[in-house]
Amino acid sequence: MASMAHRADADPACVYWTKEIRDMGFEHAPERKKNIERMEERVERLRAKAQGGSACSDTERVQTSLPKDRTIYLDAAADIQREIDKEMAILRAERAEAYRFMRSLPDPIDKQIIRMRYIEFISMTDIADALGYDQRWLRKKRARLLLKYREGHENE
Repeated sequence: MASMAHRADADPACVYWTKEIRDMGFEHAPERKKNIERMEERVERLRAKAQGGSACSDTERVQTSLPKDRTIYLDAAADIQREIDKEMAILRAERAEAYRFMRSLPDPIDKQIIRMRYIEFISMTDIADALGYDQRWLRKKRARLLLKYREGHENE
């Protein structure tokens, strides 16, 4: 936590991200992580195409010829990479906010749920299996925790 405060003092952009994340919460972090992974796969495919390989997934239509100007692929990959960098900065701030909230919780089960879902990005099914709880109960518990976070955030 001290290192996070130190970074925030050194970098005003970090303070901006922290405030923005506190305003919107951290509950979208798992989806953001999946989107980043998809964008990274797309960057890999574009770079492979630029080098002359197809690197197409089964769902993608295979292109029979490559344009002479391969910089189109590299430019597209660079644009996506910039977007990934922005999303990663938000994701780091979301994880830090989830960690801050997790540390404020007195119940060890609550801490495990927040840690596993929003810091380690484990699926709700796998969390239920790991903790030995019913998925329905776990989803209700998570919803109550997020409500507690929002209510605590409004009082700050």
